[in-house]
Amino acid sequence: MALLEGGPRAVTVEGVATRLGATKGSGYWHFSSRADLLQEVVARYRRTHTDALIDHVHREADGPQEQLRLLFDLIFRAREDGNEARILLSDEPVIAEAVADLAERRIRFVAGLVAAAGVSRAEARRRSEVAYCMVLGHEVLLAAAPGSMTRPGRGATRTDRVLAVLLDEPAPAAHRGARHE
Repeated sequence: MALLEGGPRAVTVEGVATRLGATKGSGYWHFSSRADLLQEVVARYRRTHTDALIDHVHREADGPQEQLRLLFDLIFRAREDGNEARILLSDEPVIAEAVADLAERRIRFVAGLVAAAGVSRAEARRRSEVAYCMVLGHEVLLAAAPGSMTRPGRGATRTDRVLAVLLDEPAPAAHRGARHE
């Protein structure tokens, strides 16, 4: 997907037409402008990277704690494969609006699970915002300084650390000398 590979600036009608083996003219037949194309790309991104993930978590895990664990395991696994930071840091007006919408949708979902696990709604929201910042920080560090992020090891995982913040539980201790995920 051009959006993840090159960021919003890589999304052009001509570029998408070329990737699909179509002509530039046929691209403009479907999208009257680059802004229209970006809106559609972002809507598709939301469906595939947020809505589908939420649906999957609801289907595959029982209870809020198991759903949170699955969600963050999937998020951190996906972050190794793609780079959402290019999208999140974009100055494109269409993207900025979508990022705000995505952030609210994601934070609200996590806050609902945290509240279902027994945390007050206000505190669940606060913790979910902190957890979202942790995930975004991970994403930005992977993009800007990949060597600064340790690879999977034994002990507390990134998911464990996020769940500790969300559910106010201590993260499992790391083994001496182990590199953490």
